[in-house]
Amino acid sequence: MFMASFIAAEGCFQFGLAHNERYTHNINISPNISVAVHDDDKDILYEFQQQFEIGVVNEDHTQNQTKWELRSKKDLDVFCDIFEEAANICSWVERTDKYSTYATWKSILKQLYSYRENKSKEELEELIFKVKNLNSKGYQGKTAEEWVQRIE
Repeated sequence: MFMASFIAAEGCFQFGLAHNERYTHNINISPNISVAVHDDDKDILYEFQQQFEIGVVNEDHTQNQTKWELRSKKDLDVFCDIFEEAANICSWVERTDKYSTYATWKSILKQLYSYRENKSKEELEELIFKVKNLNSKGYQGKTAEEWVQRIE
C-alpha cells in the first residue's frame, strides 16, 4: 500500500513519441512510468524494484536524482495489477488527481496494445492526439497535428 501512496504522490505516467522509419507508419509510441527522487531517498526506489521485481533504477549524480523507470510490457502490466490492487485497499488513492491521470494513461495503454496488433493508421492518429493531450509538454515542440502529418 505504501507504494501506491508514494506513486500517487510522486509518479509520472507518460508516453514517448518518436519518428523513425523503422517503425510501422514511421511513428513509435512508448509507454513508461517513472518516479524520480532526490538521491537522499533513492533507497525507496531500490526497495520497490527488488520487492516487485520490475523496472530499472538509474542514478543521475549530476542532477542529484535517482529514477525508477518501467518501460517493458511485462513491467507495466505487473505495475498496473499491483497499483490497482493497492488502490482498492487504500480507497483514497482512487480519489487523487494522479490516479485519474493513471486511469487515462491505462486506457491509452490498452489502445496502444490494440494498435500494435492491428497497425491501423486511424488508430495511430487517435493515439497521438490522446498521448499529446495526456502529456502536453515535450515531443520536440510539435503539435499532435504535426505528429499525425509524419504518419506514412
